[in-house]
Amino acid sequence: MSAIPKKEVVSEKDNNKKEARPQIFWQMLESRIWTNRLDKKLQERLQQVKKWSFDLESKLQALLPTVGGEAKEILKQIESENQEILQGAIPELF
Repeated sequence: MSAIPKKEVVSEKDNNKKEARPQIFWQMLESRIWTNRLDKKLQERLQQVKKWSFDLESKLQALLPTVGGEAKEILKQIESENQEILQGAIPELF
């Protein structure tokens, strides 16, 4: 016999909690599966954000020595904002 209860539709008349458990189990399982799918999508997007952020940081580091004055300040500001975004999106990196 399987440990997973059968998926049953319980009528509204039946208030017996033992009869309602299989339906609740399946609802929770379906909800968790949906959450896992969203988690995977979110992790993929966070990996992409991390990659873009590190690419931007390396390009900014390469540009900084070649510019001067106001452009250098703008690049430093962009670098700082990039770092803040990355820290907010993926705090476990820091």
